[in-house]
Amino acid sequence: KTAAMCKTIENNSNVIPSSSKVGLPAQVSQLQAEVTLAMQAAEEKAVAAELAVVARLKVAEAEADARVKVAEAEADARVKVAEARAKVAEAEADARVKVAEA
Repeated sequence: KTAAMCKTIENNSNVIPSSSKVGLPAQVSQLQAEVTLAMQAAEEKAVAAELAVVARLKVAEAEADARVKVAEAEADARVKVAEARAKVAEAEADARVKVAEA
């Protein structure tokens, strides 16, 4: 049993080939660099996602502002049309009075 366990340990210790020219400290440094790059990439993705959300919010705000301006312009136009109709009605009434007086 002990001999079999020793064989297993020996087999598992060869995960990194001994013929590898890269030593363990260099491999650790490489892994640390890869982790750092992965973390930076994740952070950049998060920042990009946040910027996209901000951009969508700005677009939505601009669309809402545009809808408000359109609604205000339509209301102003309706008021002007009503004022013009009132003036026409007043002019027609004045004309009828003058015809009746004549």
